[in-house]
Amino acid sequence: ENNNISLSRSYDFAYRPFWSRDGKAWVPTGTVIWDVIDRDRMTYLGPSRAPVRAIESGAEGVFQWFTIEKKPKRILSHRADSRIDRPVPATDPIDIAADGQGRLYVLDGTRVKRFNPAGDASVGLIQAGLSKPIALDVDPMGNVYVLDRTGRVDVFDSGGEKLESFGPSLPGGGALSNAKDIAVDDTGRLYLLGDKPGTVFVLE
Repeated sequence: ENNNISLSRSYDFAYRPFWSRDGKAWVPTGTVIWDVIDRDRMTYLGPSRAPVRAIESGAEGVFQWFTIEKKPKRILSHRADSRIDRPVPATDPIDIAADGQGRLYVLDGTRVKRFNPAGDASVGLIQAGLSKPIALDVDPMGNVYVLDRTGRVDVFDSGGEKLESFGPSLPGGGALSNAKDIAVDDTGRLYLLGDKPGTVFVLE
C-alpha cells in the first residue's frame, strides 16, 4: 500500500461514500448525490431528507438509491429521475446494502433479509444470532458483514451460514467498541467508522 492520494475533493455535509463494481464512486450530501469521478450531481427530490443508505447501479445499468424513512418506518427505492420506484417491506429497518447484482440486503431488527432485483420477493437470510446490530455491508461474493453496538463483527456466507466473528478487541491492542458503521470493498478490506470525527479502522 502507498500513501499517495490520487483523488481528494471536499464535500460539505458528506457522509458514507459508496462505490460500484464498474468503478463509479458517489458521495451523498444532504439532498444531492455527487459522482466523485465525473463531477456530476444528482439532486434527491424525494418526500423527505432521509439519509441515503445504499446506492445501486449494477442492475441493467439502472441507477437507484435507497433511503430509510422514520415515520412511517419503511425503505424507499428512488430512480435517477427522483421518482419513488417502490417501497421495500420491512418492519424495523436499520440499515441496507446492495450487492452489485440488483439484490438488496436489509437489516430488519435482528434479522437480515435479501430481496431480488424486483423487490417483490425476499429470503430470510439471517434469522437469529444477531444482538443489537447497527450496520451491515456485503462483499462481491455475497458474504454479509454485520456490526453490532459492542463493536463485534459477524460474518455470514451467501447462504446465511456464520463464518466468523471478531471484535471488539483486535490484534495489536486496537478496539472497535465505538464503531458506528461498516463497509467492505471489492478486495474484502473492511472499513469501520469510529465515534471520533475522522477515525476509520481499516482491516485487511
